[in-house]
Amino acid sequence: MNPVCTSSQGVPVVQVGSPAKPWHLTASIYSDSTGGDSNLLGNITLPFIDGWVNYTNLAIDVLASNVILQFSITYPNTSEINVMSAEFDVEPREFYGVVVESPIEVFVGESFELVLEIRDAVTSDIPDGFYEKVNNIMSIGICQNDGACS
Repeated sequence: MNPVCTSSQGVPVVQVGSPAKPWHLTASIYSDSTGGDSNLLGNITLPFIDGWVNYTNLAIDVLASNVILQFSITYPNTSEINVMSAEFDVEPREFYGVVVESPIEVFVGESFELVLEIRDAVTSDIPDGFYEKVNNIMSIGICQNDGACS
């Protein structure tokens, strides 16, 4: 999302505030289908640079539909300007795992560990805060001759 400041004639306004003290825009969730159980994550407050704000890492922490974001001038706190986004849905995020550590060989009856990195399927980045929620070391356990692991 990249909000841009324009005049009433649609001409971009390049200077919003002063270069030393640019105005700041804050994004928030105005409404969604979760009834208030969602959170907006990432850098939610950013300065205007050359008349626009470049949000690059906003995220919503749950699946939701009919989400509307509100953008408000929060610095200086002298404006009553609020802009709403169009409605959108928050879809499931796809991830994949990469084995970064594994034993060279494993013998029947021995336990072993794999170290996995979980990565975003679109960006290949490790998701922010993911490892605080999920342990990235998985103990597979003891495997039997028939391949069953416990």
